[in-house]
Amino acid sequence: MLAGMKERYFTFYDVGGAAWRGEVTIAGNEAVPEWARKVPPLRDGMSNARGQWRLILDGHTATDFMDLTEEQKKLSIARAWNTAALVLSLEQVWDPTHVQ
Repeated sequence: MLAGMKERYFTFYDVGGAAWRGEVTIAGNEAVPEWARKVPPLRDGMSNARGQWRLILDGHTATDFMDLTEEQKKLSIARAWNTAALVLSLEQVWDPTHVQ
């Protein structure tokens, strides 16, 4: 049921490593829904030295923007999360618009 729900954002998380370290327990194995299989548009979590934001629009090509639109601010952040950061973000009902 959870695997079929619409996501709030995408993240990269090493489930296998976390399970090996005893940080999580694997409770099931569900197929990724078809609509979630393509790499989504992503953005960096911080602007560069010139104040530009980097967006990865197609999973491969990065483009820099000076100002983000409201829709671009909602894009998932392109970074790997550790267990503590992921749990904290879930507890605080975090979403990418909190990174400005």
